[in-house]
Amino acid sequence: MQPSNINVARNRQAGSSGCRGKSRSLVAVPATDEVRRDSRLTSSVSVPYSGFGATPVPSKLESSPCHLPPSVSSEVESHLSENSCAISKPHRQMVQAVLFGKHEYRTSQGQAVQIWMREGKYLARGRWQRGQIFRTLGSEEEAAHRALQRLLIELEDGKFQLASEARSRQLQTAAVPVLDLRELANRYLIDCRKLKGAKTTANYQSRLAHALDFIEQPKNQRKWPHARHLNRDFAIEFKEFLFERKVTPNGRIGATPRVMSPRMMRNCLEALRGLLAWAARADVRLLPADFVNPITPEIIGPKEAKDPLRQALVPQDVRIRMVECMNGWQLLHLSVLLVLPTRMEDVSGALISDIDWNRGRWKLGTRFHGNDFNKEGVQVEMPLPPEMLSIFRIAAGGRGDGPLFCSEMDWLGKKKDRACFTNRDAVEAMINSALTKASRRVVKTAQDRKGVVRRALRASGAVTVETLSKELRTLLAMAGCPQEVRAYDLRGSVTSDMQKSGMGHLALRYLTMHATSDILNEYTGVDPVHEMSKYFEFIQPLLQALVTRAQQLRLTNENSPILGAGAESGHALWQPEAKLPSL
Repeated sequence: MQPSNINVARNRQAGSSGCRGKSRSLVAVPATDEVRRDSRLTSSVSVPYSGFGATPVPSKLESSPCHLPPSVSSEVESHLSENSCAISKPHRQMVQAVLFGKHEYRTSQGQAVQIWMREGKYLARGRWQRGQIFRTLGSEEEAAHRALQRLLIELEDGKFQLASEARSRQLQTAAVPVLDLRELANRYLIDCRKLKGAKTTANYQSRLAHALDFIEQPKNQRKWPHARHLNRDFAIEFKEFLFERKVTPNGRIGATPRVMSPRMMRNCLEALRGLLAWAARADVRLLPADFVNPITPEIIGPKEAKDPLRQALVPQDVRIRMVECMNGWQLLHLSVLLVLPTRMEDVSGALISDIDWNRGRWKLGTRFHGNDFNKEGVQVEMPLPPEMLSIFRIAAGGRGDGPLFCSEMDWLGKKKDRACFTNRDAVEAMINSALTKASRRVVKTAQDRKGVVRRALRASGAVTVETLSKELRTLLAMAGCPQEVRAYDLRGSVTSDMQKSGMGHLALRYLTMHATSDILNEYTGVDPVHEMSKYFEFIQPLLQALVTRAQQLRLTNENSPILGAGAESGHALWQPEAKLPSL
């Protein structure tokens, strides 16, 4: 006589060699009286039996492995040997469960919530306004009961939202988490990486590292175990810690430690203030709404104002001495920073096609469909004096397009594998290829795209910002400047000379590539050619020094690097006709 129902058993031989690559199904096992009496099978589900060897589709599966009595195991093993590939992994099925002795809970308004279980986790199920209540409560009974109580309160107060509605809300409604400063800083840096780029995030991380070093000391962890506990006492003690903090330049381990500069102290305090202000925002809510940011303007202190009567650190006579110390490559690639108020990144990213050779203008601003831009994101047409235009022609070397200012190895012809760009379209094709190949993990912001563009230009032979800074520091030392003078100070000195030449305020902002948001821009325009002509007349001794040095180094159109025969096959080779003398 056939049994009226069966129990579903798992195949423990699912990993046998006979099942590889084949689909597995469930095995029907006769449910004898001895099986039914086994207390370990109380969670098994019975389904109609359709003949021994059939494959039933159970409606529910047990949440724990099924253990068969010894009297039945031999029959099961014999059947498994005949159907060795007929076992399948049970699906993620839910079973009814109880939580603290009850399967169903009701609110004061009569809303019912039932308890189910799947894979060892308690679930809350019910109906709410033509939608389904489905919330995972947890695997621990105590934690699941607390989560259930919160759900019932939300239902009674009318605050419950269906999953489809919760995904569209703009503000966070969950409880404020209790985080220490390291966990909070990690979430802040992740958010910065998505919005501000890798370079800015790295700067914030290095500044916040000092706050983590301070608060993770054992005595300070006892005072302020979590970020919500930070108060005025923390801010005062952290500032004292920064006063005594010794660091090395650029984080170099082998350098001599020195006390932290006031500027760096201010950067660290402002970075921490930004972190706490971000965490307390309503759309972030990682700190309580009543949290008071302890890093106040009083703690940071006033910003040190520059002396309005200060003199230029690199005046015109010092720049002339720098020109006299230059070799051929330095004269062609560094002299622009002694004459024009450009940034070093503008020189590094300059292209031959950016120069309007007929009008004598250098176009600076957004390029490549917005994927490359300068610091302020403004468009500027910089007039060039004839002396600088001649130097630019020699630096271009007869090439169609590509980086205008090349590395020294490329300029001397020691890099034979650089591609030749015949026009602007070829450069844009190379940039588009680099952006297409860039990983999504690398490119997350507009700044990241700009980094991809600049790396592609450097791979094509463009000089780097680090090389420009290093060479300028060498020339500053040779010209007798103090060690405190930086390469960046050249830009301020050039701007000072532009002001001394009688240039107007609005023209000065425009030509130094700052946003012209002044009210004067509403009433008048700028004539950059007229304004720069006054400046070029003011620095005539410097321009004449450039011409004299170029003649001494025989840097003329005849002796400049020219394209070799490789240009016909699509590759350019630097071939200087005469080796430039070095100083």
